[in-house]
Amino acid sequence: MAHLFIGAGQAGGALVDAIFKFKNIRLIAQPLAINSAARDLANLSNIRRENWLGISEKEGIISGKENKAVFEERVTIGFGKNPVRASEVIEEHYKTLLGALEKPVKVEMAKTQEGEREGHTPFSLIFTGFGGGTGCGISSYIAKALKELSEDRMKVVVIGVLPAAGDKLEAWNTRYGINKLKEFTDSFILVDNQRIAYRPDFVALYSHYNDYIAAGITDLIMGTLLEKIDPSRYSFNPPVIEINDIITATSFDGEPGFAALARTSSISRSLLKYFIPIGAHKEIDTLTLCRIAVEKLTVADVDPAEAQKNLAMIRVHPYYLQEEKRLDLKNIVEFMRDRSKMGEHHLGVSLTKRNLVSLATLFTYKYDELERFREMDKLAEEYKGRGESQ
Repeated sequence: MAHLFIGAGQAGGALVDAIFKFKNIRLIAQPLAINSAARDLANLSNIRRENWLGISEKEGIISGKENKAVFEERVTIGFGKNPVRASEVIEEHYKTLLGALEKPVKVEMAKTQEGEREGHTPFSLIFTGFGGGTGCGISSYIAKALKELSEDRMKVVVIGVLPAAGDKLEAWNTRYGINKLKEFTDSFILVDNQRIAYRPDFVALYSHYNDYIAAGITDLIMGTLLEKIDPSRYSFNPPVIEINDIITATSFDGEPGFAALARTSSISRSLLKYFIPIGAHKEIDTLTLCRIAVEKLTVADVDPAEAQKNLAMIRVHPYYLQEEKRLDLKNIVEFMRDRSKMGEHHLGVSLTKRNLVSLATLFTYKYDELERFREMDKLAEEYKGRGESQ
């Protein structure tokens, strides 16, 4: 299987690049990076040229397989934080976008039809920044193309980066991008740059922040697809999270919700035994893991107790599935249940060979429940640089 992880624009491409540092991710996902500036694509370390798609104002989508000099000559425009112009260009050349995405989508749909795995659902993750031009402007057309090519059977989740507070132009762009995406997106997972904006060296923290998001997304997705649990090998049948559970936990009756991600991890053996794999693992304090995780939510000014619904995925060594060493899931269940206004919480357990335990969580809200959106909507209303018709 090769689900699609699509980075749109500079911020989106950087996030996908961070995810593909994980060596096993290529077993389940194919990366694509779409940008209007060849120099941004050239900065990617883990996405090969064959997976680049450039945007030419005159010709539409240009494959990274093109001659390097030709590609760099055609993919140079950039959109200068103007998502409206980016939308106009990609709309004009929408057929070339369909052509570029047709093969990977059709391949994924064919594998689904072959019944490669029971319960298998094709999906794509679109990573994009909302404050800029390219990613914000083209993401809705990418989502539309994925739905169209898959006959609306592919699930589409957007991992969207919110700009730091205060800039009216970026606030306007954010509202514009989200409004255009809502029609074609099953759910949103938000990354908020306001969470690091208070630091004087916040620009230098982007790569670390991307790594944090990448680890959380990888825990959620790889846990459902790579390290499958065989219940017959253990004394109890642990709960499993599938991609449909993630969609359910981050949406409302077919309408996309907006989720904040949080993750924490801990070494499950002493440092010496981590390198010399003999001896017992440590006892896991699952309640402490939960408390630490929610301190690191990716959206500023949110209260986990006000979330409508949530999801938790814990990844552990198989050692913790033995009857006498059984993982304490009760604390996680109670912690998440107490932070769900709808009383809906999802819990999954996945395995890892690493001597590491990690907990990834999603807390989901409706648009009007997020203070950050209220702030940006107010700033967007004050921005006079573009007409309301746009």
